[in-house]
Order: sequence, then C-alpha cells, then structure tokens
Amino acid sequence: MDIFKLITPISYWVLATLWVVIIGVYLLKLRQLRAEGAVSRTVTVLLIILAIDAFRTIVESVYFGLYFNSLYGLIPKSIADLLSQPALLIIPKLINIFAGVLVILLLIKRWVPRDIHERKEALLALHAAKSASVNNENLFNSIFNGVTDACIFADSNRNIVSINQGFELMMGYGIDELEGKTASIIYESDEEYERQGRIHFNLAAKEKVTPYEANYRHKDGSIIVGETSRIVIRTLDDQILGYVGFIRDVTDRKKATTALQESTAMLSHHVQNTPLGCISWDSNLNCIEWNKSAEKIFGYSPDEVIGHALLEILVSEEIRDDINNIGKILFKGNKCTRSSNENITKDGRTIICEWYSTPIVGVNGEVIGVTSLILDITESKQAELKLKHAASVFTHTNQGITITDTSGVIIEVNDAFSAITGYARDEVIGQNPRVLQSGRHSPEFYREMWATLQADGHWTGEIWNKRKNDEIYPEMLTISAVLDATGKVQNYVALFNDITAIKEHQEQLERIAHYDTLTNLPNRTLLADRLTQSMVQVRRRKSSLAVVFLDLDKFKDVNDAYGHDVGDKLLIVISRRLKEALRDIDTLARIGGDEFVAVLMDIEKGEDCEPVLERLLEAASGSVTVEGIMLKVSASMGVAIYPQDGIDADQLLRHADQAMYVAKHEGKNCYHLFDTAQNIAMQIRHDDLQSMRKALDQSEFVLYYQPKVNMRTGAIIGAEALIRWLSPERGLVGPNEFLPAIENHVISIEVGEWVIDTALGQIAAWQELGLDIPVSVNVSALQLQHDGFVTCLAALLEAHPEVAPSSLEIEVLETSLIDDVMQVSATMLACIELGVTFALDDFGTGYSSLTYLRRLPASLIKIDQTFVLDMLTTPDDLAIVEGVVSLAKSFKHKVIAEGVETIAHGTTLLQTGCELAQGYGIARPMMAKDIPEWSVNWKPDDAWREFSPHV
Repeated sequence: MDIFKLITPISYWVLATLWVVIIGVYLLKLRQLRAEGAVSRTVTVLLIILAIDAFRTIVESVYFGLYFNSLYGLIPKSIADLLSQPALLIIPKLINIFAGVLVILLLIKRWVPRDIHERKEALLALHAAKSASVNNENLFNSIFNGVTDACIFADSNRNIVSINQGFELMMGYGIDELEGKTASIIYESDEEYERQGRIHFNLAAKEKVTPYEANYRHKDGSIIVGETSRIVIRTLDDQILGYVGFIRDVTDRKKATTALQESTAMLSHHVQNTPLGCISWDSNLNCIEWNKSAEKIFGYSPDEVIGHALLEILVSEEIRDDINNIGKILFKGNKCTRSSNENITKDGRTIICEWYSTPIVGVNGEVIGVTSLILDITESKQAELKLKHAASVFTHTNQGITITDTSGVIIEVNDAFSAITGYARDEVIGQNPRVLQSGRHSPEFYREMWATLQADGHWTGEIWNKRKNDEIYPEMLTISAVLDATGKVQNYVALFNDITAIKEHQEQLERIAHYDTLTNLPNRTLLADRLTQSMVQVRRRKSSLAVVFLDLDKFKDVNDAYGHDVGDKLLIVISRRLKEALRDIDTLARIGGDEFVAVLMDIEKGEDCEPVLERLLEAASGSVTVEGIMLKVSASMGVAIYPQDGIDADQLLRHADQAMYVAKHEGKNCYHLFDTAQNIAMQIRHDDLQSMRKALDQSEFVLYYQPKVNMRTGAIIGAEALIRWLSPERGLVGPNEFLPAIENHVISIEVGEWVIDTALGQIAAWQELGLDIPVSVNVSALQLQHDGFVTCLAALLEAHPEVAPSSLEIEVLETSLIDDVMQVSATMLACIELGVTFALDDFGTGYSSLTYLRRLPASLIKIDQTFVLDMLTTPDDLAIVEGVVSLAKSFKHKVIAEGVETIAHGTTLLQTGCELAQGYGIARPMMAKDIPEWSVNWKPDDAWREFSPHV
C-alpha cells in the first residue's frame, strides 16, 4: 500500500482528536490558567500548532492542485516538483502529529497528577478539619461549663443562646428562663443595656476588649457588679455572628474597694495636711508612710524614703544604736513615747526634732508599727544663737510662738499665735500665759510642767487651752528656756500647733470603730469590751448582771411598706426611748438591723431586772410618728443572767438570743428568762432533727407493709405502709421512737412525701409480679394542711403513671389537730378528684369524731386498736366498736378494724358486722419482698368463713 495514502487519513483523525482534546482541556482549566497568568502562553502554543497545520494544508494543496492551480505557473518548476514529492509530504504530517502528541503529553503530565494530588490533599484536609471541629467542640463545651465565671453566648441581635453553669449560679437563672430572650433581662436597667450596647456591641466592635465593669440584675432583684470580657464572633465575610461574654462577680470587691478608697482618702487627707510631720514605720524601722509636713521637715519626698530604713536616712551613725534601742522599747512596751534627738535632712543639715510616737497595734494586740508626730524644734533649741534668724522664723512660721520673761510675763507673740488663740498682740503683751488655761488641767499638771522645764530646760506635750471666744482646743506645745552666754535663763519660748484636726480625726476613727453610725449607740465591738469589763466588776462585787437581747417585732414590715429611710428614723426614736428606759449604770448597744443588747448592772436575781424589762417593752411598743406616718412595733426580749447562765460574754449573748426566740414563739411583745433545762431540751430536739435530716438524705428510712384482708372471704384488700428507721448505730428503730421528734416540723412533710413516693413505687413493683395490692399511707395534719399538698400529690402520681391513683389510700389521723376542718375537707376533695381515697384513722380516740365523720369526705373508717384489743373483756370497748360499725353503716362508709391479734377478735368483729381487719392475728408488718410469698400462703380461719355477710 502506498504509505502516503496510509498516513494521510490517520493524520486527519489524529489532528481532529488533538484539537478536540486541546480545546476541552483549555476550557476546563481556563480558571486555573487565569489564576496562574498562563492564558497568553497557552494561546501562543495554540497559534504555533495552528501555523504548522496551515503549512501542511498549503503543501497538500500544492501537491493536489486543490487551491493553488492558479499559482502553479508562477512557482519555479524545480520547486514545484520538489514539493510534489509524496515523501516530502510525510514530513509536515509527522511534525504535526508529533507536536500534537507532545502537547497532550505535557498537559497530562502537568494537570493529571496535580489534580490527583490536590484531591488527596483536599480529602485529608477535610478529614482533619472534621476531627478538629469535633475536638474543638468538645473542648469548648468542657471549658464553657468548667469555668467558675459566668459565660453567656448571644447572637448578633443580643438574644441569649446559651449560658454555662457558672452563669446559673451567679445570676440565678436557668437556661430555659433565658434562651431566646434579649440580654436586657440580665442588666440592671434598660439604660445600662443600651449603654453597653453602644460601647461594646455594634458593627465597629473590636474582636476583644479590655475587661470592663457592668451592672447586672440577679433573678432575685439584687444588683451584681460584673467584670466582663466580650469576644465578637464573626463569619468569614466579617459579618457578626454573635458574642461570647465572660462575667466575674466583683460586687463585694467593688463595695470593699469603694469603702476602702473613701476611708483611705479621708485619712490620707488629714494625715497629709496636718502641720506636724507624720511618719509611720514598721517593726524593721522601715518607713511606710510619709506626709507633706515630714517632707517639709526632712526634705525627702515619699518615693525617696518609703520602704527604706529611717535610721540610715534620718539619723547619724553616732547615735543610730541609741535610736534603735528606743525603737525596740516602743515595740516591746506598747507605750507612747516622747523623745528629742538630732536628725539629718536630705541636704545634710542636722536638726533637732521632737518625736511623739504611738504604737500601731494589730488585731491580736501585738505592736506592728509606730506612728510618730514630729516637731522640728531646732529653732527653739538654738534660739539664743540665732536671734536674727529667729525673728524671720518667728514672723512667718505657722506655729504659734510666745516669748516670756523669766517671771512668765508675755513679752512677744507672733501672728500665728493670734490666728490660733484669737487674741491680738496688744491684748496679751504683759499678761501671763494663764489667760489661755482651759481649766481641764489640775494645778499639779502645771507644777510638773514647770519642774520639768526648770530641770531639763524644755517641756513638750499636749495641752488643752482656750481661745478668746472661750473655745477649748488641743495643741502640741514645746516650751524651751533661752540661756545667755553665762548659762542663765534669759527668756522662755513656747511653740505650739493647733492639733484640733488630728484630735477630731482620732475621735472620729474611734467612734467609727466603736459606735453605731445611725443611733450613736455602742456597736458590737464596744459592747463586747463593756460587757467583759462589767463581768469583771460584778465578779469583784460578788453581784450579778443581766444581758437582754432585744429584737423588734414587725420592723421588717415597716421597711417593706415605707422604705429604709422611714425604718432608720424609727430606729433612732426607739433607740432613744430604750436608752431613757435604762439606768445610768446600764449599757445599751445596737448590734445590727433591729437588734439591741442591754447590759443591766447590779442584779441580785432575775426578778430584780423585771421593772427595767417592763420599761423596755413599753418604750419599744409605743407608737411613733415618722413623716406623718403612725408606726407601731413591739419587742421580743431574751434575758440571760451572769454568772448563772454563762461563763463568758459570747455564751451570755447566745443564751440571751435563744431566750429571745422563745419570747418570739410565745407571742412576741414579751420577755423570756433563759432556762437551762429548756435549752438542753431544745438541744436534744435539735440533735434529733439533725439525725432525721441525715436519715432522710442518706436513705436510711424503709417501709414495712401490714396486709389488710376481708376475714370472711379471705380477699387481700390492701396493705398499710409503716415507716421504720434503719439506723447505722441503733439498728431498726420503730416509728414511736423517732416520729415524735419531727412532729409539727417541716421535715415531717418531706418524710411524708418520701413515704407516698416509695409506696407508689412499691405498688408498681408488685404489679409487675402480678399482684394488685392497694397501699394506704399515713399523712399528718401538718402535711395535709400544707398549701402545696395537692400539687405535690399530683406530681408524685404523675411520676408513677403505671399506678392507678385509686391504688393509693391516704389515712388521716382522727387525733391530729386540724385547725380548719373546712379547708382540710376542700383539700381532700381535690385529692379525691385525682383518684385517691381517704380513710379516717384511729376513729373514736379524738374529740371531734362525729364532726370529722360528717365533714371529712373519707370513704373508710378505721376502728382504733385500743378498743379492739380490750373488747373481749371490756363491755364498754365492745359497745364502742359496735357503735362505730353502726355509725359507719349509717354514713354509708366502709369500716376496718386494726389490732386483730386472735381468732376470737376476728369472730367478734364479724358478729358486729365488721369484715375488714388487720393485725398480728392476720399478719405482722413485713418487708415488701415478703408480701408475695405471704399472699400465696394466706388463708382465713375456718371459723371466719362460716359467717354470712351482714345486710
């Protein structure tokens, strides 16, 4: 076959396929080519291939004469013959095929492996992302609920999506109360919500912000200050998806910080502005406080001395050991000291200072530091040598200066003297300083001052003087003798500062520490001190004292109705009246809220304080008008006598407090003397209640069941649930040994609910065994009259849907004290609507049997076992049993007898018409697991079967 004819069709198919592949790959990879900037290069390659193909087409056209016949004569014959050779035509075809195949191979090499590799990498990345997502979600949930701070997640509209457990504990809300609601519900106010929204929750909000404080409102209405950190969650396109908030409760810290800042600022203001240098130093003699006056005296700024040893800064090396010894004496002796010594200033000067040092005592009584008031007395010490300089100091100093002659006559005063005392210079020149005496000091005080001045040449101390306007004020005074060259006294110079501000601040601090700010009565701290001192006095006198713990009745109602301002004013009036009702030797203190404590001195026996107690009751119960509102409260008081009712102050207060609560329970507006025997009984009851609480919490109670039967037919009509206490220490304890301890206490309601719940569960368990045994449970009057009894019963029945409500019978003790029969009747009717039935237990033993029978909707009457046990020997008891059976039939009630212990008991009951019974003669109370076996073996006595039913 001609090779040319073979290659020509093959080349056409190859070229057609080549172009289809190239165009297809180009279109598929167009986006990638654009991303890589390779579009222009790809087009160039295609144009080259197109040119090769065009060249081939021209050659073939020349050969076949298809398109270039008209040009045939223009081409040289040698060239035309050469181009017409078939062998030459194979060359461009092969070139064309080779180029196409090469391009396809390059495309396959470039993209096919790359696509496969990229796909593998994408699959691996996707798997890793899924694993990371699950791990991150688990980690997030663990962290979210594990942190103690409150965490909250809200969507972009600030609607709450989720909260953690820390948030529930802090704010009191559960997730079901907040989910889907706007976050404004947790803020103190709508204004606070809007304000935080403008600052931290908007499109321009940063991803994270510095923690800020916001005010929130607890579920109970209280305000919580929360330190909040907020994170913005955004989508990939930077849209806000939601917010995550972390809130830390800093309410107490905020209050404490504010109070501390205010107190510190006030104290710092006084200390910094006192004219005396004030320096505090610790037990290592390192400076811890340095006021402006100290800076003025010594030249050092606070930053230069605080934290440094004062000896190294202010004292020369020669006398450091002496000053160090004085410091040790201060810390050991706990006494104020006054000393004069040389000090070194920052600029190297030696000055003489008067140091008045007071120990700082810690809570345990140990000296933890010293505060010193410093007066620079250099000028007075060197007055005789620096008279010219003293004249300038004399005129411009802020200290009052008085100069006298040797006989004490004033010869000169400065302007500060006039500013402090109010006397002009001309008014005191020629006078004796006695014109300033306040009368507070004895003549002996002035004699000692003069003797010290004569002996030492100077005197320094605090003194109370009187201004011209008769105002008495304290001053720090230094008197120095000025000697001439021969050592003879020439003059006396007195320098003084008005320390009224310091004294007032000290008194204010003492009053804050020891007095109630509202009533100005001693507070708990001062009461403890005075009570301790009073106990020492009466012990020395072999006398007694009474501690009266007084609590106002219904004071909370006043606060709730009229606000705390009115309540505070009421407290002020009552505290004044109570104070007036006491004797001068007695003490009255307010220890908090509406609680007061009075200490009555010189009491021989309890009766001696009764007149004072009556006056206190009258003072507290009198009407008070506050802001036009007539208010009336009363007081309950407890009294403890020392030493018979307590050996220390704390025990006396506790006993008086306990007695006060007894007075509360006795009807209020009265007092009660502490009774030791009653206290022991209360403690025993408290211990019993604690044991019952522990038994309930640790599931130590169990139920036994006593079957109830029809003696004639042998049918098992039910079982009575009887509680027992399986004590780890005492073993199985009967109900009569522990139920009286919780009678009329709220814990009895919880025990009753446990009994009902357990009985319902047991009914269900028996039903699974094919036993349909109704159960009756005993309910106390307290539980029956509780407001939530019907609701609780409905909830317990709903928790056991497999048990028919009719399988539960509630037994009400006829001997229980039911305050409101009509209300109990309504409660029973509501329970009957739920499907349960009622029985009247111990019928005939109470005082209102017929009333209960007529008014209470019970369907069954239980004859008390005391009548059943003795009816065989006592005709009266038999008559009562017959009467109860007759009454039951008259009222169309069923009747059951308890206490059937013998066949004879059952026979007699059947003769009276009572077929239903329970007792030891039928079965003893047994554990639930024994009931199925007993029910299989139970058969009534043949003597009982012979009786015909009563009509």
